[in-house]
Amino acid sequence: MPELKIRKIDFQFGDDIPFQFNPNNLYWSNFVNYISLIGPAFERYFIRA
Repeated sequence: MPELKIRKIDFQFGDDIPFQFNPNNLYWSNFVNYISLIGPAFERYFIRA
């Protein structure tokens, strides 16, 4: 098996990225942001189910 080559990729994000990606429905926008933050913590439980 060949060795893995580790690359350091420089991601650049602009300062104009909005926190609420759906300004017409702030409840949904914040709910999806919340799920995106806590989702990885519960991933092991979803996989077991």
